[in-house]
Amino acid sequence: MEILIHSLVISAWCLGFRTIIDEGQAFHFLYKWAKKYESKPIMKPLILCVTCTASIHGLIIHSLMWGFSFEMIITIIFSAYLNSLGWLTLEKLFAE
Repeated sequence: MEILIHSLVISAWCLGFRTIIDEGQAFHFLYKWAKKYESKPIMKPLILCVTCTASIHGLIIHSLMWGFSFEMIITIIFSAYLNSLGWLTLEKLFAE
């Protein structure tokens, strides 16, 4: 149960972050800046890919809130899955 709750917290952060940097949002300049440096390997997990953000953002959030543990690996993988599903859902909802 703990893994599910931690994964939901991380996914909520990642999806919220990705939403506020989307086109037309307040922090879209971050996304445009990251696109300029898209060839840098760090940009995808840091800003550009909502599934990939679970790795860096999840590591930071999990270590700050709950510390390092083996559970962290499972939580981050599950968060990446939730991010993918969540982003697909958000794109379909707002595509209209």
